[in-house]
Amino acid sequence: MVRLRTGLALNQVEFGNSFHCSAMAVSRWERGVSEPPSHIYIEMGNLSGDPMCWYFWGRAGLSKEDLLRVIPQMQQRWRKTQIPHLEIVAAGSGGLKKTEQAE
Repeated sequence: MVRLRTGLALNQVEFGNSFHCSAMAVSRWERGVSEPPSHIYIEMGNLSGDPMCWYFWGRAGLSKEDLLRVIPQMQQRWRKTQIPHLEIVAAGSGGLKKTEQAE
């Protein structure tokens, strides 16, 4: 949580305001005295983006499998981030040749 907050360059007051919570609540979360409610964990996941979002959503009780089953667009996005775009090229002293892209 501290990593997310500092990564967003927010102090505890600003971070708390983004979730309609006090700076004291943020301090308690960061010290492990209490935990945010699940809806705030979900919002933190939305703020953090891939890949950290999965940690926060998991803390809210959501599994990756459940989310991917319910939201097909996320599954497509997840696949795209896992498979790099590769292009086959040929090197040599010959003239320019058209190359094919790997699918």
